[in-house]
Amino acid sequence: MNQEERNEFVKKAIKEAIKERDEQLLKEKKKKAFQNTRLLMKNYNAFKFCALNGVSEVDQLEKSYDENEDVDDRDILYIDSIRRSKMKSLIMVCHIEKCLNRLEEYERQKGTIEKYLTFRYYFIDEMSYESIAEVHGTATITARRWVNELLNLLGVYLFGVDALKI
Repeated sequence: MNQEERNEFVKKAIKEAIKERDEQLLKEKKKKAFQNTRLLMKNYNAFKFCALNGVSEVDQLEKSYDENEDVDDRDILYIDSIRRSKMKSLIMVCHIEKCLNRLEEYERQKGTIEKYLTFRYYFIDEMSYESIAEVHGTATITARRWVNELLNLLGVYLFGVDALKI
């Protein structure tokens, strides 16, 4: 094998390695979007509670407090942090609800509303796969498959092109 053939071989090997690495990175990004969507939905009820019930203003307090108590800069930063967190939760809840409405509409159009209901029962109503399977008269594995299928679709609705990272 002469020098030119070796150089060509090395170039091909490098191109193949880069292609393989890019494919692996794409798989990892898609998996992360799926995991993030699952995490958001697993915590959806907690986000909603925080957004709707979180105390971030004095007039929301049920207990009496001392109005003359000194408030230092750290307290103000902490309270501002709570307000920002509550606002972020509210924005995320509203975004999730819009996406859930679109997901429901999409499944209705396809004639597969039971998939959406399964998704909703699992994440919003916190039913087990076994209970959902009983409701729909399907196997537990079918309920799991439907939830995972809709998680992928919801990920695209929630994160747009970032869910795909193509």
